[in-house]
Amino acid sequence: MSEEIIKEEVVSDDKEVVAEKKKQKIDVKNIILLFIDFIAINIAYICSLMLLSSVSMEMTDLTYLHYVVLVTPYYAIGVLILFYVCKLYILDYSKMSIVQMRRLIICSFCASLIYMIIMRVLDAGFAYAFFVLGGLLQYIFTALARFFFRLTHFKFDNRTAMTEN
Repeated sequence: MSEEIIKEEVVSDDKEVVAEKKKQKIDVKNIILLFIDFIAINIAYICSLMLLSSVSMEMTDLTYLHYVVLVTPYYAIGVLILFYVCKLYILDYSKMSIVQMRRLIICSFCASLIYMIIMRVLDAGFAYAFFVLGGLLQYIFTALARFFFRLTHFKFDNRTAMTEN
């Protein structure tokens, strides 16, 4: 009887160890999403600067581009940490929901405010439209990266459902 109990305990310990290893396993999808988010955040603020430079000639000075290129990568790393803390890097992207969308909106808004404060402290002289447009583009680009699989999967499901009927 005691041998069976010991075997059951060993089996349950093995299952716990396997479960821990699965938790610690680095997910390639999360790393790819992390990299895409980093690029998307940087591109969002560079696009914001370029769009506003074409509208307003006062932002064509290279010092603005210098500030964006200098500060935005560090800001993007901070945003990625914020996204991680807010649990936006989940394992199953096919089940992303409105909850993740809400978290993404809140995180993007808070991060944009922090970026605006950083640039104001550095006395960069950016217009508020730059921060609004940059934050909006940041949200759009990161949301598209997260919901791309779900959108394509939804379209694929609709096509197969239409062909089955």
